Amino acid sequence: MRGVLYLIFRLICYVALAVVLSGFAALALVSLLGACPNLSTGSVSCTSPFYQSVAEYGISIVLVTVFTGLPGLLAIAGAVFAIRKVYLWRTSGAPQQVPQRSEDAPGPDVSRAGTEAPPRSGSGFGRFVLKGVLILLAAAFVAGAISAVVERTAQ
Repeated sequence: MRGVLYLIFRLICYVALAVVLSGFAALALVSLLGACPNLSTGSVSCTSPFYQSVAEYGISIVLVTVFTGLPGLLAIAGAVFAIRKVYLWRTSGAPQQVPQRSEDAPGPDVSRAGTEAPPRSGSGFGRFVLKGVLILLAAAFVAGAISAVVERTAQ
């Protein structure tokens, strides 16, 4: 039962990570495109209804994340789970060390056993989703940095 609850918690954290990243990416998109000249806390005015709705979505996600903190904490936990999953996936393909058999020791020869790399576990779709989440995380970070630089140079 504990494993099922842990899986549900991980899934919730991954969804929170995706939602928070999409909110920041939406704000970075409208900011970089210059579609919303008035983009401040609580009020948004954009050049088209599409950009208006994208900016309102981004503002709402950011405000909920900042003022409640819960989506941000879950997103951080989702990032930790994703990084841990990538690390474990990378290290699981390493061949295991097997003790060498001494010539004097009785018993079967185990010097060659286990020297092959074990097959990688996990589905291709899971790796694809994980790579996508990491790419979105990196893109959101870069877009936020670019947005901050553009905002400072405009002032």
